[in-house]
Amino acid sequence: MADRLDHYVDRAIADPTVGVYAFGQRWGPEEQTPDKIFGFRPGNGVHDIHMNQGNSDRFRRDDGVWQDGGLLLRFATPQPH
Repeated sequence: MADRLDHYVDRAIADPTVGVYAFGQRWGPEEQTPDKIFGFRPGNGVHDIHMNQGNSDRFRRDDGVWQDGGLLLRFATPQPH
């Protein structure tokens, strides 16, 4: 599964026409802190783009029912796998 995910994410990175939709837990806005990657202010975004249930003890506080995340990639032109 990880190999297939890597394949499609690499394709998405290389193609500026790909739409990327990330679903997870919103964080921010952090008024005084610029975004760590893009530098815009206020810093804000999405994290926990994964299933938020059944974490180890260290992250148990992040568990939540009905809070699954996801990543969708929309390719304009289908290509062979």
